[in-house]
Amino acid sequence: MATKFAEIAPSPGSTLKVTPLTTRIGAEIEGVDACNEISPEQAAELRALLNKHKVIFFRDQPMTPEQHLRFAEAFGPVMRDYRIAMPHPDFEDIQLVRFKFGIVDRWHTDTSFMVRPAKAAVLHSIRIPPVGGDTMWADSVAAYNGLPEDVKARIADLRVIHDPAAIGRNNRPEDPDYEAYRERRRKLRLQHPLVAHPLVRIHPETGEKALYINTNLCTQIVGLPLDESDELLQYLFVQSALPQNTCRFRWTANAIAVWDQRQTQHLPIADLPVGTDRLMHRVLVASDDMPHNDS
Repeated sequence: MATKFAEIAPSPGSTLKVTPLTTRIGAEIEGVDACNEISPEQAAELRALLNKHKVIFFRDQPMTPEQHLRFAEAFGPVMRDYRIAMPHPDFEDIQLVRFKFGIVDRWHTDTSFMVRPAKAAVLHSIRIPPVGGDTMWADSVAAYNGLPEDVKARIADLRVIHDPAAIGRNNRPEDPDYEAYRERRRKLRLQHPLVAHPLVRIHPETGEKALYINTNLCTQIVGLPLDESDELLQYLFVQSALPQNTCRFRWTANAIAVWDQRQTQHLPIADLPVGTDRLMHRVLVASDDMPHNDS
């Protein structure tokens, strides 16, 4: 169900300006200085806006790494048990997210292969290309709500495997780092045993049901024959990112995106000009909630 624009408004007395990107997901927020300490009242308001819009954006925020970590704490404790992405040389809780021409990615939600996946992510743009390299987000609550009732009943109690060894499976053999990616996948499988999360996840704060799926990592639905699992997964992959349930963000220098990993997927678009790349700093916010589908 789409959110009505009339329902989207800051809390009484707020100094924030909220501009929705679509009627279902995404909003740009003005009136926040992420470089300085966020008050408890404003942090609570930002968390409420994140629950409502699922991904929120801030522009012109030239944060230092220390300020980035402090801003992320407005949304919860920083995740400190994730050591897979390339770390910042001076701040191990900040990951370097590089995206180069030719890399192909899929819709995904970060860390879903973990027993207790991340709650949110805070991404800060450091170096951006002159054009291209946008990111899209998909609303997993709207995706679930849009499913036919018989499909909802069919998937209500199903679980799907999230396989960490699938990370980077789209990397091409001509990539000079191809063998390094293959070795990384082998190590990930050893470090993180397979987990099976529910296909339908209840958000611990809003109580909404979301289609909890990771197009990049989900490999098989538990208890179904492989052909039946593949057919259902392919159907759900399409439903999880219908255009009417997505938003697209054009990066600018020192922009911030904060998204709820529990009710979204995202996709970096591989359309950078040849010879260019982009660099982001990412901080993950830890969750005290394991994916579940019971109240």
